[in-house]
Amino acid sequence: MKNDLSFEKSSDVQDIHLRKLDTKPSSGNCAKYTIWISILIAIVGILAVCLNNGLMANRDRDNQSDKLVLWKKAFTNLLDKYGDALPEISQKVINKSVQSVLKRQVPSEKFNNCEPAVILLIGSKHNMQAVKCIFLELSRSVAKIFGEKQSPVLNAEKMTRIDLDNQFHDILGHQSLHSIALDGIERLKGDDALSLHPFTDHDKAPYLDVIIILTAYSNSRFTNSSLQIQQIDSIANNILELSWGQILPSEQVAGLLSRITPSVAIVSDTNESQNWHCE
Repeated sequence: MKNDLSFEKSSDVQDIHLRKLDTKPSSGNCAKYTIWISILIAIVGILAVCLNNGLMANRDRDNQSDKLVLWKKAFTNLLDKYGDALPEISQKVINKSVQSVLKRQVPSEKFNNCEPAVILLIGSKHNMQAVKCIFLELSRSVAKIFGEKQSPVLNAEKMTRIDLDNQFHDILGHQSLHSIALDGIERLKGDDALSLHPFTDHDKAPYLDVIIILTAYSNSRFTNSSLQIQQIDSIANNILELSWGQILPSEQVAGLLSRITPSVAIVSDTNESQNWHCE
């Protein structure tokens, strides 16, 4: 009888032990759980990235829209002050060039087809004050868009090639400003003018989301406010070829001009502009 009881207890213990073993997950089930958990984590991660990218894109669009509104207001103010000396074609050239930078939704280093905006204002030496007024007002307007006090204004007559190179790198690189202004580039010696080449290059400029404002002066007067773009470009080329062609080979001058004359705006001689005063 005792042996029977002992046998029954032993059988019961074995049954309980076997049931416990049956409840343990197999290695195959563990692997499945791990895979599903990994997939779930990956999905959550992707959703988080997409959400973050969407928020950043909206923020970029809002920032872009704010800059465009600021520019529209600033440009309107500029035209209210000095629009009489800017033919309509010149107004369009300036506006389009500035907006080409402001409408970029992401930093330009992500693209290969972006380039700095280069605006060249040309005018008569007899109307130099008017050119300077527009030049300074434009540089202030551009700086304001980016929350900067003033586009640094450089006098080309006093700059050497090394000076220009250092100043451009310091202002656009070290200080991370978005604009720079250089007055009177026709007064640069040919070799010194070459310092503009890398910063205005269409393909390899070191700073892309920037606006470079230049001026050049001619002995001629410009009273015709109906000049077309091709005529204005030709005047700019003649001014600079006359200044640099005596030192630089023609192919170097041509290469430089192609980079600094994509957006040329002419300042007309007017009776009103002769009396302008600006700081």
